[in-house]
Order: sequence, then structure tokens, then C-alpha cells
Amino acid sequence: MVHLRRFEFTSPGPRRLAHPSWDSRIEIEEQAIEADLSPSGWYQFLSWYFFLPYQTLPLGECLSGSYGPGCSQFCVNCAGQGDPCHHVDGRCTQGCDPGYQGTHCQQKCPNGRYGSGCSQFCSVYCAGQGNPCDHVDGRCLQGCVPGYQRNKCEEMCSFGSYGADCSQSCSVGCAGQGDPCNHGDGRCRQGCDPGYKGTRCELACEDGIYGPGCLNFCSYNCAQSTNICDRNGYCNGGCKPGYRAPLCNQECLSGSYGPGCSQSCNASCAGQGNPCDHVDGRCLQGCDPGYQGDKCEEECSSGSYGPGCSQFCVNCAGQGDPCHHVDGRCTQGCDPGYQGTHCEQGEKTKVYIVIRVQTFSLLSVEYLTGEGIGDHDSPLQPVLSESDKPVVAIIPYSP
Repeated sequence: MVHLRRFEFTSPGPRRLAHPSWDSRIEIEEQAIEADLSPSGWYQFLSWYFFLPYQTLPLGECLSGSYGPGCSQFCVNCAGQGDPCHHVDGRCTQGCDPGYQGTHCQQKCPNGRYGSGCSQFCSVYCAGQGNPCDHVDGRCLQGCVPGYQRNKCEEMCSFGSYGADCSQSCSVGCAGQGDPCNHGDGRCRQGCDPGYKGTRCELACEDGIYGPGCLNFCSYNCAQSTNICDRNGYCNGGCKPGYRAPLCNQECLSGSYGPGCSQSCNASCAGQGNPCDHVDGRCLQGCDPGYQGDKCEEECSSGSYGPGCSQFCVNCAGQGDPCHHVDGRCTQGCDPGYQGTHCEQGEKTKVYIVIRVQTFSLLSVEYLTGEGIGDHDSPLQPVLSESDKPVVAIIPYSP
């Protein structure tokens, strides 16, 4: 039962207040001044004197929160303490609570709006048809579209996260730092780091492939046949002989060869810088004089010398005509009868002109060789004694 406000009046004489339902009556004596009435509504003043007419009079306003005939209707959703409304027609005197509208504030905000006077719009990032949100506080009723978070879906996902409720993390394969992927679908903003591919760079390159988007092939010169190279193309097991790390796509520098380009071409390789094959060290331009073999590591065999060991020592003293492997000098001197740097010349013999008397008017001239006239073992002695013709003169001669 809703009570009317306290009222007061002065009666000109004895009166009786009677509610039309006759279930509530108050006898009022003369000069009575106040009373609480229930139920709400209109009361009649009934005279105890027959000649006094009935009178009707509204006795006080409805209590706050009620209105209408008998104050039987209740105000709802009115702004203010106790849902204040007009005691007669129920109009909310201070407007409506957030989320409601209409004269009596009984209508919720239309879909897509919320708040005081339904003046605010639901976030466009509320999930669902028409972006539905709570008509009072704007909370998205079906959650957020991917990429947004919080009650009203007005905040993007934090850096490094994406998707529904921002529950997914950007791929480790996204290039860049800070905010590497789209907060809605996770696509990498700056593409993929080397070694990854896919819409979200979530897939690692297959074995033998590397680089951004997995578009590059590991070098054929990588040493391993599986797990060939890393995401930057660096060969995991090093390079095959003759190639330089880390990509193994460049030959050893001139003058080096082999595994890791750690070996030096032989100093006897012919050519500027002693060039050799970058893989096995074979001398590319042959050998310097005096050396032989693929890598020019061997001196010429005894008895030979020079470019390609193609020249032969002769007349050198010693077993096998030993000579220097480079220039052919006989290291132990020459065989008897030979001289010169390479013992290629016979020793110079003395030549003599022998003049004999043939007749009184005729002389003969002979050229003889020998060690000397006075030597008993000289080959000249028997020659001179072979003829009985007298010798006029013996003259030394050097051709």
C-alpha cells in the first residue's frame, strides 16, 4: 500500500473523510489539523450534518516513485534518487536513467545506441549484426570483432597479439619489431623474416631453401646434404673444398684452395700469385722450371731439369748425370773431356801447324792436335814420326 503524503487542513466543523472504496475512513473533529491517509487517491469530505453537501478534495501528492489514480502506478528508469516522476502523469522529471528513453523512460535505447538519452553509439567493433551492445553501459553483447578488446571493444590488441579477444600471438617469423602483425588477422606488416613464408609467416622454409619468403636455394657447395643451410643461407656444415664460408657461393681466393680455403697453392706453381685450382690445388699454368706433378711439389728427376723437366743433363760427373733441377748445372762437375756450366763443351785441345819439306821447292802444311810436343804421352809424337820428311816448323794455333 502506497501512503499519501501527510496533509493538514482546518475543518469548519465535524467532518468525516471517506475513500470511495469505504475501506478507509478517518473521523475528523473540529479543528483537527493533520492525518495520514491510506489508500492513495481521492477522498470525500462527508458532513455530519444533512444540510452540508458532500465535498471531494485531493489530499496530498503521491509519494516519490508513484503516480496516477490512487498513486497505483510506479515510475521506473527515471533519473534521480528514487525514480522521481510527476505524481499525476508519471513523467520522469529529471529525464531517464542511461539506456532508456520515452516520456515514462520505459523504452530501451534502440539497437546500436546506449547511455544517457541514448546519445552514444555502440562501437563499430562490437561483433554481431548491427554491432549490438548493452543499452545501458555500451558493453558489446557478442564480444569484439578480431583485433579489438575490452568491454566496449574500443581498444586494439596490444603489440604482438591479434585475433578474437587478442588471444593469438604474431608469428616469430614476422619481420620488424614492436607491432609486427595486423591486429585483426595476424598478417605480417613488413613481410617475413628470412627463413619463413606463409600469410602470417608461420611456416619455416623447407630443407635446402632459405631467405625471405623462402625464395632462395642453399648453395650446391654446402658440405651437408640435409639440414643444408640456415634461414640466412649459411651452410650449416661448412663448405665443400674450394669454397668460402658462410654462403659457400664464392671460390677460394687466388693462392688458396681446399676445405675452408685453408691450404696455399704451391710456390712452384707458374704464374702471377702461384695460381692453382681452388678445389684440389692443381697448378693451373703448370710448374716453375725444375718442378713437376699436379701441384708442382716434386723436383725434376735426377738427370732432368728446366720447364716441365723436359731438358736432360749430359756429361755431368756422377751416377745418372746429376744436375740442378732448375737450371741444369752439373752439381758434381763434368765428365772427363767436358766443360762449361752444363758440361756441354769438350775441352779445348791445342792445334799445331806442322810445316814439312817435300821437295826443294815444295813445303807441306799439316794441322795436328796434341797436348804438347814435349809430352812423351802426347798424341802428337807418333804423328810427327810417321814421315821421314823433315819438319821445318811447328806453329801453335787456336782455331
